[in-house]
Amino acid sequence: MGAISGAGPPDILTGPATATGNEATTGVSQSAIAAGDGLAIIDEPVAVTNLGKATANTGHNGNATELTTGTATATGNLATTTVTQSASAWGTSVTLIDQPVRVSDVGAALATTGHNDSDTRLSTGDATALGDRALVTVDQMAATPAVANGTVAHVGQNVNAAGLGSARAATGNNSVKNTGDDNDDGHAHIDTGNADALGADVATDIKQASA
Repeated sequence: MGAISGAGPPDILTGPATATGNEATTGVSQSAIAAGDGLAIIDEPVAVTNLGKATANTGHNGNATELTTGTATATGNLATTTVTQSASAWGTSVTLIDQPVRVSDVGAALATTGHNDSDTRLSTGDATALGDRALVTVDQMAATPAVANGTVAHVGQNVNAAGLGSARAATGNNSVKNTGDDNDDGHAHIDTGNADALGADVATDIKQASA
């Protein structure tokens, strides 16, 4: 997903551009209970994938006497994932419980206010790019009360949470020709905004319990 604001007549003033590739909230809740004699097999797999790409551009303007670009803000992936699992088996001779969780968050962001050409004066807005921002919360509980000698119990609680991000912010690569009538002092004027880029900002909270 992209947002573009730019290109115009000799005097150019662009507005802001904001783009978000993917914004997702995922909630998964699983509960299983097994009771009685014999064999109990409980499998609670969860797989969540979030992928986003965003481009925000107010730059790449040219052929202007005076040029001012707005801010550019791009967020590739913005995701919140919450997984809650509970499983219990009692009164069985053999119990197998597996709670595998896999969460993948991938984002890429590009924010540009630069790459402009002007005759006399040029000013660019801030460029902010965030590739991947994710919050992952996993709460797992498995209970296998033993009721007799010889009871076999297997509990597998595996969580794989991965975050990957790429970000690029650019306010530079500008040029001023200094051919305007108001530049009698022989000076050109270029004022660039801040450029901030963060590839990945991922917070993971995992709680596991078995009894």
